[in-house]
Amino acid sequence: MKRNIKIMFIIALLQGLVFYAPISTLYRQASGLNIFQISIIESICLALCLLLELPWGLVADKIGYRKAFIICCLLYVVSKFIFWQATDFFGFLLERIILSIVLSGISGVDNGILYLSDPDNNQKNFGIYSALGTTGLVIATLVYSLVIKTDYRLASLLTMIGYFLAFIAALFLTEVKSEKSKLTFKGLLLLIKDLFTNKKLLYLVIATGIFTEVRQMIVVVISQVQYLNSGLSLSIIGIAYLIVTLGGLCSSFSEKVTNWLKPKKFIYLIYLSVFVSLVVLIFNPSGFISVFLILILEIGFALFMPLSEDLQNKEITISDRASALSVNFLMIDSLGVLIEVPMGYLTLNSLKPAYFFAIILMIGSFLFLKQYLAEVKS
Repeated sequence: MKRNIKIMFIIALLQGLVFYAPISTLYRQASGLNIFQISIIESICLALCLLLELPWGLVADKIGYRKAFIICCLLYVVSKFIFWQATDFFGFLLERIILSIVLSGISGVDNGILYLSDPDNNQKNFGIYSALGTTGLVIATLVYSLVIKTDYRLASLLTMIGYFLAFIAALFLTEVKSEKSKLTFKGLLLLIKDLFTNKKLLYLVIATGIFTEVRQMIVVVISQVQYLNSGLSLSIIGIAYLIVTLGGLCSSFSEKVTNWLKPKKFIYLIYLSVFVSLVVLIFNPSGFISVFLILILEIGFALFMPLSEDLQNKEITISDRASALSVNFLMIDSLGVLIEVPMGYLTLNSLKPAYFFAIILMIGSFLFLKQYLAEVKS
């Protein structure tokens, strides 16, 4: 089973090679799409992920994690091929629909393979897996900046090749030992009920979901506007993107820092750092300070997620692990739907209201997490 871990690490690196990542919005704009059309596509993608998350978990438990993961990797290749060839709204929409199928399927399956292949080192493996994905993205960003430059289509083609190689690697995975699912629709409803009756897991999932969406909106969406408002040029913004992306590599140190500080102190330190960063961002600091503050947020999230994933897996006691994890991701995505629209609306005139909202959300996330820790202690 240790072989599975190595293969999953290779796949993480290859699927991190998204060469068009620094210009994904510009790529679609060059094909005639505007920001509003792009937002419609993204909204449809998220809605489909919510609808398909649970069915995919059931499928994975029925056919096995290996087969489900291979199917997802193949569909990944198809989506990247369509993205490479797309020239209009409907082409990019089709790509996103297929990507939604992949994302909703792979979210619980890859974690399940990692966990069941080496249960004794799961937090470490989750951290390395995440870090290798970030490493691939860093490599791809450097290649784009230094070699590809303005050739959007070449960037998309190289991305598709990387995902094809990841699909080939997935074929060499060994099926992990897990009981075949006997979950019925009634059982699925009971699984959802279990999430809401398992207070510890519910608190943890809600806290993680809020943190995930705050990070997504600030680091991925709002940060570029923040950099422009603080006076950074477009070329420097590209470097800032790379620096913040490198911050994601810190996920590989999550286990070591957790063992050093202990989970409670570790969590408190992460949230304190994020709070301070968001408060300072309200005052529209200079460009380089803005980059530093958003980097702190990214590092905090990168360190937190492997710990959260480990704790979630430990709370799952049933054999239908992929289904249970899919329920968790469903909750997280649902929180994303509730948070994304109001936070986006708050940025229309100024970023300050969005930062205030983010602070309120992170306070809520911290309170849920604090309650989780209290439940564990009791």
